[in-house]
Amino acid sequence: MTSQSTKEETTIPSTVQLALPSTYAVLPPFNREIKGDKSHFHSTSHLASASSLPPPPPPLDPTKPFLVHHPHFLTLLGPKPTFSLLAEDRTGKAFAHEAPVYWKDTNEVIFSSSPYGKGYEVVEVISRVNVETGQVNGIPGSEQIITPNGAIRFGDKILFCSQGVGEDQPGGLATLDVATGEVKYLLNNFYGRRFNSPNDVAILPPPSWVDSSLTTASTESHATLGTTIFFTDPTYAYQQHFKPAPELPNQVWAFNAATGDVRAVADGFDMPNGICFNLEGTICYITDTGMVSETAEFKRHRPGTIYAYDVLQPSKGADLTLEGPTLVNRRVFCYTDGGIPDGVKCDTEGNVYTGCLDGLHIYHKSGTLVGRIVLFPDPASAFPTLSRHCANFCLVPGGIVMMAEDRIYKVTLASAVKGALL
Repeated sequence: MTSQSTKEETTIPSTVQLALPSTYAVLPPFNREIKGDKSHFHSTSHLASASSLPPPPPPLDPTKPFLVHHPHFLTLLGPKPTFSLLAEDRTGKAFAHEAPVYWKDTNEVIFSSSPYGKGYEVVEVISRVNVETGQVNGIPGSEQIITPNGAIRFGDKILFCSQGVGEDQPGGLATLDVATGEVKYLLNNFYGRRFNSPNDVAILPPPSWVDSSLTTASTESHATLGTTIFFTDPTYAYQQHFKPAPELPNQVWAFNAATGDVRAVADGFDMPNGICFNLEGTICYITDTGMVSETAEFKRHRPGTIYAYDVLQPSKGADLTLEGPTLVNRRVFCYTDGGIPDGVKCDTEGNVYTGCLDGLHIYHKSGTLVGRIVLFPDPASAFPTLSRHCANFCLVPGGIVMMAEDRIYKVTLASAVKGALL
């Protein structure tokens, strides 16, 4: 498909617009802001362009949230993709920020708010939203998870990253029983040293050679020997003034819930943030949001990158109390146009999705940006000029639920698209 193909353009859904890379390969004078007006990629100068330059591309249509950078994205969107508001706080409270986990038992998404309060009084709230009705309810008891961030299904519970607050509430990894509100901490230190602010978490099942009869319990607790919990640990809590100075580097950790062993498995990040595995558990993706500096300013020269690692599992017959998986062959998967790749997920075909400043970016498994779902300012909202961002999201049956601070959006995709976690 090309933009010159009239026949194929007529098949493009009404909510979709083309933004092919060739359109932006050569631009007249411009100034691209990382965070600003999302209605176009650049603002052209009033000065006349040189004759050797093509005319500037037209502004994007804010009524069409799906941007196609490569035809592959059309196969994910399907014939009738939709983008709709699922829930909203009309006061502007950032109630929908992080930790979205699909809970199929009740067809809900569990999620957490942005931090609110000041200093060591900062808190976050865990809630649930029905994927069909948009009804939002709190989860009594969940306040015991201190400043929750990333989360993942953990058998019949949800495993949260707790960032902690101050010196006496160090944070770590905690489970939440959605039915009862019971909270249990699994980890809160590295041999007596506080973690910085655990941010996101992913679970790697036992190696394929492990007898399935020995791993049956992992479907209930994920604490079976051979299952490994990976989590990122940036210093955002210190930067945001609700924890003391860091005691550890910005690293990624592996935790064996069956033995209690915890070890660093990746470093060299400005700010390790999102983490996920592909469906097969052979590739680990980790985002670096170092573009957000210590003063919360945007530093364009710092990372806004997703790295890929190969996952090396213990060889057949290994002692799983001694040997665990490692991450090897670090490489750049992509550098994101939106600057801050926060949450990251894979679908069953290996496509990679990440939440960025202007919405959701979607990459082919080769690292090519194929499309994005843009959060244009909404004139009908309580804040009509607000440029929202998507820190995190989750794939649900039939589409995606996007966290956008004061709003939650629901996206429908092609029926064949399924999240790797589903």
